[in-house]
Amino acid sequence: MKNIHQLFLKLNILPLAFCFSFLTINHLPTKADTLKQYINPVVAIVASGQNLQDSSCSVKLYYFNTKGNNTVLLDTLKSGKNGLSVKMHVRGRSTRNVSKQQFEVELDLIDKKELKPNHFMDMKYGGSHWVFNDAGAFDLTLMRNSLAFITQQEMGQWAPRNKYFELFIIEAPTTDTLNDSTFFKSQLVKVIANPEKYYNGVYLLMEKIKAEKHRIDIKKYDLSKGQTDFILQLNPAESKYKQFANVVLTSQVELYEPKADELAKSKNKGGWDSINNWYANKWVSNHSFIYTTYASDSSCPKLKATKGIYIPCPNESLDKVPAMEAAFKNMRATTDYNSFAIYFLLNELARDPDGYHRSTFMYQKNEKMYAGPLWDKNKSFGNTNAGGNETGKGCCADTLTTYDYYDTTGWSYCMNELSQSPVWWESLLLDTSFCRVVQNTWKVNRTKNGILVYENLIKKITSVSSHLTKTDAVNRNANKWYPKAYNFASEVEIMETYLKARLEWMDQNLNQLLKDRSGYTSN
Repeated sequence: MKNIHQLFLKLNILPLAFCFSFLTINHLPTKADTLKQYINPVVAIVASGQNLQDSSCSVKLYYFNTKGNNTVLLDTLKSGKNGLSVKMHVRGRSTRNVSKQQFEVELDLIDKKELKPNHFMDMKYGGSHWVFNDAGAFDLTLMRNSLAFITQQEMGQWAPRNKYFELFIIEAPTTDTLNDSTFFKSQLVKVIANPEKYYNGVYLLMEKIKAEKHRIDIKKYDLSKGQTDFILQLNPAESKYKQFANVVLTSQVELYEPKADELAKSKNKGGWDSINNWYANKWVSNHSFIYTTYASDSSCPKLKATKGIYIPCPNESLDKVPAMEAAFKNMRATTDYNSFAIYFLLNELARDPDGYHRSTFMYQKNEKMYAGPLWDKNKSFGNTNAGGNETGKGCCADTLTTYDYYDTTGWSYCMNELSQSPVWWESLLLDTSFCRVVQNTWKVNRTKNGILVYENLIKKITSVSSHLTKTDAVNRNANKWYPKAYNFASEVEIMETYLKARLEWMDQNLNQLLKDRSGYTSN
């Protein structure tokens, strides 16, 4: 089975320079049938000469509002409105060169106003910025992102709302005006008449991470009004984002919002200095100090040296004690322990290879840092198609050990000799107060009716997988993108087997981790 997964990975991630020709090649043939029902079908019409690699690419979208993940006849779109004017472009780093690409969509503001009260694709609370997630370029279950988001939402935190749909893309001949509704409807008729020709697969509509009331609920940055909340992202550096200075153990941290152009406005003069000062001097400095004093001080005896575990020095010099106490106090005052505990537990459950150092978000609200939301979990939850492994020591073992991403044992936060784990995870786990929150959160959610009980997670998976198979969406998507070796039921079973084993391993090892790191023991 593992060899088949590796074969799929090689077949599916060969770099492919984007052109529209690949979109019109027929996949494994099925009988064209305009009476066939699709999950929330969306047709994207792109005028010739437009390039979906370009963030300014103008596209017309046609869809019919449906509740939930309902199916509708494709030709029902003819009874809909003339279509939305949007900017749509390919997104993602590791996924932008795979065959099944994902897209970012920004609604035209006029169209957005006209959508109320139904909102875009009937997504509650609306919004202008959306992601058409590929839901399967790496994840053959199509549901790992949805499972992660729903679980985080049920644990009381915001995570992107989402729904499944099926996407069709057609390249239209050049037209003089993008507002010629008659012309674009004529292109829509082509798709309805021959849907297989333009079919692009099952996608997951997701809210993009934004500072908005019904997303990350922080006020828009305005230094002149004292509105100083912001969003951070850990990711490889990009020129469009302001970059913070690197700190020990931590991959690149950048300012996700406000954007550079917002900071350049006169009302935000000095905004970058203000944000950088809070991050460097009021937040991360405490974590770095605690790590340096407790974990990497060579003069401090390592009480659990046989496992490479660092414990606070019992005979700490008196001159360091007040500073350490102050650092822990400041860390507790500026860090929301509940959100960091939930993020830690869900990320460890998912065993996400990127979850601590890429596509990783945090935000500051009212002088306190919050972890999350989760993002890009398509490679996690035992996904053998993601490939790769990491070598780690730290809290994991007394010698370097290599783990596959889909292993059900070991702690991901200290993989790759700690370089995947930002310094704050090391310092947080040295604090008994944080360990108490982690333990209590795990215990509550692992009780009989808890959100992280295996049977409850399986109910979510079964509900989605049944819908995708009952509507035949799985087969349509497979015919378009996957080799014949693909078996949806087998892929779902792999994820379910992983979850059972991972939950049991965490049950057996979480208490020991917290004790070894901070000395915390639950009553």
